[in-house]
Amino acid sequence: MKTVILCFFFLVNIAQAKNTIVNIGYVFHGPPFHIEEKGKLIGGVVYDISKSIAKKAGLVPAFSELPTKRTDEMLVKGRIQMLCFHNPKWSYHPDKLLWGPEVIKRKEFFIISNNTSDLKSYDDLKNMLIGTHLGYHYSQLLTKLFDAGIASRVNKQKTSSLYKLLKMQRVHTIIDNEYSFYYQVQAGNAKGLKLSSLIDKEYSLHCVFSKNNITLTNLLLKATQIMIEDGSFIRLLKKYTQKE
Repeated sequence: MKTVILCFFFLVNIAQAKNTIVNIGYVFHGPPFHIEEKGKLIGGVVYDISKSIAKKAGLVPAFSELPTKRTDEMLVKGRIQMLCFHNPKWSYHPDKLLWGPEVIKRKEFFIISNNTSDLKSYDDLKNMLIGTHLGYHYSQLLTKLFDAGIASRVNKQKTSSLYKLLKMQRVHTIIDNEYSFYYQVQAGNAKGLKLSSLIDKEYSLHCVFSKNNITLTNLLLKATQIMIEDGSFIRLLKKYTQKE
């Protein structure tokens, strides 16, 4: 009965908020998470997830690109209502924001060529050159290997450059998340490459909401919860994890 009542009030609130514009922020990380055209967000994982939540809540999304260090400020001030694919550990003021449930988990895999033996433990990384993202912090175990000179980093700014390094055999392995890997596969940039069994990091990704305009936030939170429970996000993300 409680669930029925909550759904009733959710539908009532949707009707009242119908066609209301909701400001959604994002920090551009490139495909497959963000796809822009002429400076406007038009696609990608974050776009699809955020737009579907707004639609479920009966709202019209308006996207704004933000600098990384201003996301918390913009949420706290209510300049944006929601930002998806965030984590409390990355936030400057997590207690000043409202955090939704986990939307997905993201894993950072060691990627290798098809003719390379599988990587199963950090011991397998001894004396390896590892392609990494410039400025990115990896797991404590891997960081210790780098600091001790047991393995070496080869830093690149762009993800596409890492894949080129591996295909040219300039490194033994690179680290990237599964969504990015499958995007590269679909784009034809990862031929002859595969995910190894070794995962460096795994973390949850959430949508985070402003405490300003709590009515809109509650609509978005409820919509997020419904889409988790009915499997909407799993179905939506399938196209980003297909090999072809």
